[in-house]
Amino acid sequence: MVFTGILGTEAPQSVIQGHWYLRGRQIPSDTANLSTSTFNNPVHSWHDLMASSEPAFPVSIYPVVIAGGAIHFEPCQPQFGPTPAPLATWDGVSSWNPLFPTLNAAGQVVWIGPPPPSTSATISGTVYQGINCISIVPLQNWTVAAYNTVTFVNYFGISGGNGNYSIKVPPGTYTVSSYNPPIGWLPVATCGGPYGITAIAAGSYPGNNFRERPTVVGRDLAVDLVSFFPYPLRSPCCSQNMTYVITYRNAGSLPINGVQIQLFFPPAQTYNFVGNPISVPILGAGLGFAGFRFWNYPVPLLAHQSGYIKFTVNLTPPCTTPFVAFAEITPIAGDVRLNDNISTLIQNITCSHDPNDMQVDPQGCGPQGYIPAGQPLTYLVRFQNTGNGPASLVVISNLLSANLDVSTLQVLGSSHPNVLQVQGNQLVWTFPNINLPAQSTDDLGSQGYVKYRVSPLAADPAGAVITNNAAIYFDLNAPVLTVTTTNTITASPAPVASFTVTPVVGSAGQTNNFTYTGGSTGATYLWNFGPNATPATSTNQNPAGVVFTNQGDQMVTLQVSLGDCPSDPAVQIVTVGVPTLNAQVVDGQLVLSWKGDGYHLQEAGVLQPGTAWSATSATVTQIDSDYATTLPLNSNAKYYRLSQVAP
Repeated sequence: MVFTGILGTEAPQSVIQGHWYLRGRQIPSDTANLSTSTFNNPVHSWHDLMASSEPAFPVSIYPVVIAGGAIHFEPCQPQFGPTPAPLATWDGVSSWNPLFPTLNAAGQVVWIGPPPPSTSATISGTVYQGINCISIVPLQNWTVAAYNTVTFVNYFGISGGNGNYSIKVPPGTYTVSSYNPPIGWLPVATCGGPYGITAIAAGSYPGNNFRERPTVVGRDLAVDLVSFFPYPLRSPCCSQNMTYVITYRNAGSLPINGVQIQLFFPPAQTYNFVGNPISVPILGAGLGFAGFRFWNYPVPLLAHQSGYIKFTVNLTPPCTTPFVAFAEITPIAGDVRLNDNISTLIQNITCSHDPNDMQVDPQGCGPQGYIPAGQPLTYLVRFQNTGNGPASLVVISNLLSANLDVSTLQVLGSSHPNVLQVQGNQLVWTFPNINLPAQSTDDLGSQGYVKYRVSPLAADPAGAVITNNAAIYFDLNAPVLTVTTTNTITASPAPVASFTVTPVVGSAGQTNNFTYTGGSTGATYLWNFGPNATPATSTNQNPAGVVFTNQGDQMVTLQVSLGDCPSDPAVQIVTVGVPTLNAQVVDGQLVLSWKGDGYHLQEAGVLQPGTAWSATSATVTQIDSDYATTLPLNSNAKYYRLSQVAP
């Protein structure tokens, strides 16, 4: 059944290519008088759209896409099987479901009639990692694109944990290939792809496999920490629940053994844990104590493999603000990029409300968000499906300010597999087949996010303003706009919080001296050492003789202020106790690691009374109080020890 209505001539409003819209128009009963003002009112009902009464037989309204000269029904949602999900259904007698069907006032293409047959074709295959065509190691989180050679539209699939991907496409002619392989990876050219496919309605095209090989061998673990809140909250709120979400991944090219994911949160804050943690893959409830929890990954984390951990807590009064949490992933030995092994989450307890938002870190000083030149900015875009049913496709469109340097873009994390397209300063994230449930049925599951870091242009002068916002599209609905963030470059001094810690020799890290290293002159200082320290807080620039009463990891924060402008807190984990020097063989090399500041790694060729120990010549890697080094294995015996006294 062909729909009737007025097809608008305006350009499509969505950033999603290939979408055409039946423009929102109210069709007057006098069709000859189309120039009247009523013509410009949005359509909202069957009467407006069809200019007629409901039929005496069941019909439904379906969203469709016109691509390649064919009608393509979507979104296809799992609960409906192969049949697309209708926007609304008329029972043929007296009622609609939902009661008052609404259409996007910005305009949609719709099919009105009985449930249509599925017209989508399916292109599928598996992505493997290897150097030849017999590799069977699956490669997760790899993007494959089916490019329509007539409409010039890309359709995407992302490989899962078993390496399999699947792409739904309208009938047409396609080239199927890897999409923008990351730096350090190339396809194995003789092992298939790109593939040319002419897809017909409801056709199935399996076996389009790819094999990718690393050209740069390296280890790179990454972790990201965000939080979610029950609808409609968007920030911590005392006596309310909040959910930590830790996403982790192996961004390198080698499998990594002994992976541990750690979370530190304010020890002075009282938590009541709500339910059991949810993790994919399953890692259990985790181990830990007040202010600390960790999870061990039981098998090697493969290249490009990822996972997440979610757990919910209730914030019990009194509540501390700002609210700081800190995630870390280890081991760090041989890691080629250490700045993504930690993730800090700093939030104020404001009980704000906004289901789709954007946040910037640092916020900067005052309403103008003053920041120093060159200050990297971290943006978090969160979204939530508050509609009546699941969303099968989510798209985030984000046009960066001309005062930002897009070449410095670094994606830090996301809630679901997605594809990022960058055209100039335009960022577009596509979440294909996300099947995001509605908030009314699954509050936590209905939420998602992307997080990235980007720096201002080096040439930005003082006074340059950097604004940012995003448009979020759920299926074919009109976009939801986030709030706009604002930062301004300033030449005035800005407070900087950073510090070092030096344990007192012989105290095993129990007594420590702290030194401010941020360089802000005339500033005030607020140190927080936690309830297990004496003193628990300090306003000195360089506190000395701080004593921790408990062994283990302690979170220390420092906030620096210049006038009425506070910095974001600097966060560091201090390990109290005598460290253990751990040794293991990884990839044919000896890895030595320990936790604890103020210790020197020393080596000797023999072990006997009077042995002269010397500082190791190996490079030691450090994140907070975690240290590691990698040494070659050979036939020459060497002995290693830790000492608080330099040789």
